[in-house]
Amino acid sequence: MSFGRRWRSYERESASGVRVRALTNVRGTAGRMLDVAATAIDQCEAWFGAFPEEELELAQSDAPLDATVFPGVVWLPSALLDPARADDLAQRVRFAVAQQYFGLSAWVEPSADAWLSD
Repeated sequence: MSFGRRWRSYERESASGVRVRALTNVRGTAGRMLDVAATAIDQCEAWFGAFPEEELELAQSDAPLDATVFPGVVWLPSALLDPARADDLAQRVRFAVAQQYFGLSAWVEPSADAWLSD
């Protein structure tokens, strides 16, 4: 759940039919988010098998200090959606897609130790 932002929802499917949704209010960012995620899903499926979720949501948020990943959901900090940081966004989305396979299998507490699963 997120408060304080009015998102627009954009969708597309990966080659295998995984539905990818971008929720953002930053113009021009949704297309990049969707393209990178769909390509990353296709690549990971070639290596690791079927994507573990039927859909993946990429959501803009001001709350997390860094990208936060849950099964089927990736929260991306608004600062990462700046057009000047397109490469950082792409790298973070690709990493988050890979985490859907392995990084969520064993999580750590407190969340400050989340680097362990990476």
